[in-house]
Amino acid sequence: MPGKRGRKKRSNYPIPAPTPKGIRKEKENYISIDIEEDNHKLATSIEKSIQGLPPIPPDCCIYKVPPKLRSLHEKAYTPQVVSIGPFHHGKKEFEVMEEHKLRYLHAFLNRANLSLEDCITEMKKWERKACVGGGRLIPYLPEEIFLFQTDLILLENQIPFFVLDGLFQLAFPSDQEEMLFLKFSIDYFSNFMLIKDDDKLFNKVKVYLKTTGFEVKHFVDLLRICFLPTKLRARPLPDKVKHITIRNALDLQKAGISLKGGSGNTLLDIRYTKGVLEIPRLVVEESSEIVLTNIVVLENCLYTYDSYIRDYVFFMHMLMDTPKDAELLIQNEIIENCLGDSKAVVTLFNKVGYEVLINDSSYYFFDISEKINAYRIVTRHTWMATFKRDYCSTPMRIASTIVAVLLVVLTLMQTVTSFIQVL
Repeated sequence: MPGKRGRKKRSNYPIPAPTPKGIRKEKENYISIDIEEDNHKLATSIEKSIQGLPPIPPDCCIYKVPPKLRSLHEKAYTPQVVSIGPFHHGKKEFEVMEEHKLRYLHAFLNRANLSLEDCITEMKKWERKACVGGGRLIPYLPEEIFLFQTDLILLENQIPFFVLDGLFQLAFPSDQEEMLFLKFSIDYFSNFMLIKDDDKLFNKVKVYLKTTGFEVKHFVDLLRICFLPTKLRARPLPDKVKHITIRNALDLQKAGISLKGGSGNTLLDIRYTKGVLEIPRLVVEESSEIVLTNIVVLENCLYTYDSYIRDYVFFMHMLMDTPKDAELLIQNEIIENCLGDSKAVVTLFNKVGYEVLINDSSYYFFDISEKINAYRIVTRHTWMATFKRDYCSTPMRIASTIVAVLLVVLTLMQTVTSFIQVL
């Protein structure tokens, strides 16, 4: 009938999809794509996408933590009290603190005898550079001092150091002491420092900055600089570059290597001499995980070939496979454990060292690791260590060993004497 169509019979076989324009079907399982006629259009589209990409700021130093790392220890990267950086600004959990920010801003302006307009005028001069750094400026001192201090050492919660230093210079122009805000900052974060002598640490940091010409990027970067030694060890030679690891602490002890707390005043002052491995004492507490994880992520992003703290974490992670390894380091005063048990120490380094990949060509502890492995494979060292452990580890064992040796000697002498008499 006109105007009506007959119903098509349903096929038991799948109907092939229509072939898009520009694609020719050659065989059942193969197709060829004809892109010649659309070359110009495709190139134009890609060029527009490239031109639309935001520029990568050369001074960028505040980074987002990868989701895979964040999922392991969320609190190590997330502020608990206040947001000062761009990534967590405006979140509902920080709304209560916004009023406190305004109160302390008012107190700051009164104390410094500044007007809000003065501050805004100065900050406009820094706006471009500050945006490059990814930060926002709000002076604030909360009641929850420790939680606030912890929030200020999270990589995602940073503002450029030069902004804070500039505000300090604006507020206190009469204070002529060099790098005074840097000194105050080191003093403020002394709870997170390995060295408790703030004056000595400040002098070391000041010399380091003048010698290298570096500038402090933000508070996380400042902590990293405080952990660096005054003199860096030489890198491995190009012809020696290879991936190198060491055994755990118990295995090293069995191989005759003594582990002891060193006298170094920075994390990296690890030394090895003739079977003795000296490691500066590390205080492991709740904040240790936060400090180390944020510095490691910063080095992954900004200091790929100068990742000294990342190398330290890798080295310590290799030493601790089990709680017994951690217990050995605690007994030898390498670790001061404030977490309760040795298992917590191992867990901490497992988290911090998760997927930490070292750069073989710049691994800071390459030479030390190579010397340790060379000593460990000598069988004589293992025998001597076993003898000391089994027969000379306590005064009673030493006495028993001496008595046993004397008995053996006397027995041999008696046997030889009897044999001579028979002859």
